[in-house]
Amino acid sequence: MMKKLFAVLMFISVALMGCQNKQNAQPYIPAPPLEVTTQSVTGPINLPSGAEVSVFSGWKIFKYEDHVEFLSPENDMRVGYYELSAEKYFSVNNAIDAAIYRYLPNANFLLLEGKMQKHKNVKGYKIVGQKEYFNFQNMNLIINAVQKHEDTWYAFVLGGSINAFETRANEAQNIYDSFKRADEVAKLKADAEHIASLKPRPFDEKTANAIDTIVQNYLDNLGTPGAAIVIVQDGKVVHSKGYGKRIYGQDLPVTEKTLFPIGSVSKMFTSYLAAEAVHQGKINWDTPIYTLLPEFVTGSKEYTQQITIQHALSMTSGLPRRDFTWGFRNDDAAGVIKEMAHIQSVTQPGLRFIYCNHGVASAGYAIARTFVPEGSLDEAWKKAMQTIVLDPLGMTSSTYDFAKVQTMEYAAPTAQDIQFQHISTPMSVHEHLQGYAPAGALWSNAEDLGKFMIAELANQDPVHAKRWEPAITISGTMQYGFGFFLDQQNGIKTRYHGGAINGAKAQIAFYPDQNFAIAVMENDGLGGVNKIFETIASDIIFEDPENWSIDKNYDKKLPQAREILKKEANLNTKDLQLTPDAAWLNSLVGKYHGKELGDIEISIVNGKGVMKTPYWESEFGRKNKYGKDMLVMLQFPHPGLIAFEVKTRFGKVTKLVLTEDQKIAKYTYVLNKI
Repeated sequence: MMKKLFAVLMFISVALMGCQNKQNAQPYIPAPPLEVTTQSVTGPINLPSGAEVSVFSGWKIFKYEDHVEFLSPENDMRVGYYELSAEKYFSVNNAIDAAIYRYLPNANFLLLEGKMQKHKNVKGYKIVGQKEYFNFQNMNLIINAVQKHEDTWYAFVLGGSINAFETRANEAQNIYDSFKRADEVAKLKADAEHIASLKPRPFDEKTANAIDTIVQNYLDNLGTPGAAIVIVQDGKVVHSKGYGKRIYGQDLPVTEKTLFPIGSVSKMFTSYLAAEAVHQGKINWDTPIYTLLPEFVTGSKEYTQQITIQHALSMTSGLPRRDFTWGFRNDDAAGVIKEMAHIQSVTQPGLRFIYCNHGVASAGYAIARTFVPEGSLDEAWKKAMQTIVLDPLGMTSSTYDFAKVQTMEYAAPTAQDIQFQHISTPMSVHEHLQGYAPAGALWSNAEDLGKFMIAELANQDPVHAKRWEPAITISGTMQYGFGFFLDQQNGIKTRYHGGAINGAKAQIAFYPDQNFAIAVMENDGLGGVNKIFETIASDIIFEDPENWSIDKNYDKKLPQAREILKKEANLNTKDLQLTPDAAWLNSLVGKYHGKELGDIEISIVNGKGVMKTPYWESEFGRKNKYGKDMLVMLQFPHPGLIAFEVKTRFGKVTKLVLTEDQKIAKYTYVLNKI
């Protein structure tokens, strides 16, 4: 609906220079609504026709005789929903015009797009149309979208200030994306009642063999070195096994004791510690972080004291992501907290889902400090987690201690280069993540995760249950609790979290109504862990897989998957010089330093340009992007994504500039040549 939103905003900022309102029309005043309510909890509401949309908390809902409107908490964005007869409005243009007239009949519009956008057969709709306008009466942008199904046009008109589009566009988009017609609501309800009654089938040798086949096919066809899986059913582990090799290129088998980095799955454990702190009266969910950790100061001082434990764990702190610095320096916990001063809020706390690892790390350290008041934050975290969470759960191998990991049986990370070929990755790429431990630095194995999954499924404690309650809606049925995504798969409730961290991926999912859980780990940054999980859960474990809405032919398509990845790699290498000319490489050779990224060195090895940090080294290529001379990483971290602009003065390289664009926030990091 709003793919071109920001391009439109740029157009407006230029087009309005010198534009003035030439019409003094009276503002449109709608007839009094039949009912006005304020959404107290983010979630779905029923429309008069039986249709359904999801609305964020704080939005006002106006129900009229023939339509419904939604008004943002700041009253600067309005969404209108209309159902129009296709017999009366026989063309998409007729329907678009009818919807905009009902929304605001007296406005003076400038059509921003030269022609109507029309699409056929989109998500079950015969025709979908969209127009974008600018309303000169109040300087508001308006987007009008209609979609036809059988004899009805379903129309959404969104209008608001430019500022509202910057802060509330995702919430309005959610209203549109979450819309379900009355017939869809009825079908989903019927399907949900059927599927929710399903129970996992008894686990037997046939099921175990089927799982072995699926996982081995995945490893063989995608080249993933190794994986481990653990399944819990009815309070016990029914399957716990390792597959493949734990180190790329070496004949060392993965077992149920092999440690994997589980990345952001660690957030489940951080929220577990928080619940224990609430139990012991050390914190409340709404305790501000700064009261526990006075050094916690963000780049938006007006919001610093408002950010609570609950906000950070539910991704509603208002703080954006800032992740690129992870790959370049080795911050301890104190350094991560200090970096918060460079992160400015994009909204006040509690309003929006914005994934932020720094926020979770800050909350985790603040909680740990209540258990261990002395010593460094890093040691306080390790000690609190070990004594309050891991040891009581019997997770004797799991650890946040990177030095300890290297003395145990571990799965080394494996990455891909720019051409999606597997390359061995040094363990040191995980050393510098220790400062972000609460957000994603736990190492665990199938044996220990099985114990955690059993405990979580059996946990009836109301304080812990708070972790699994929706704190914010992301879109549709997807919500977020405290360290858990919450969703439904055709009526089956799931709570889960994935982790992707430097050449490894993991996921844990719980099906509480079925008393069932599954965890998958792999030492490959390529991914596919979700597909393993979906295939096992739907095709093997549950008794009625044909109703499950995933690709049933995944195994059959596995041989093609590698070729698809190669095609994607070719796109990444378009116009990219994998071996730049010697003169350009020589001009870059030297040492560089930056406040945010630390120290790096560039050299030439066997005719290839190589960037080296204290934790990794990678070859790089050259690309001209929008007239900018770019140094592009070919191996690690994030090949093709990490790209420095090369700055010169009087023909000599002076600095490298890296831009991290998180859409809602942008950061610039400078490396000056020494």
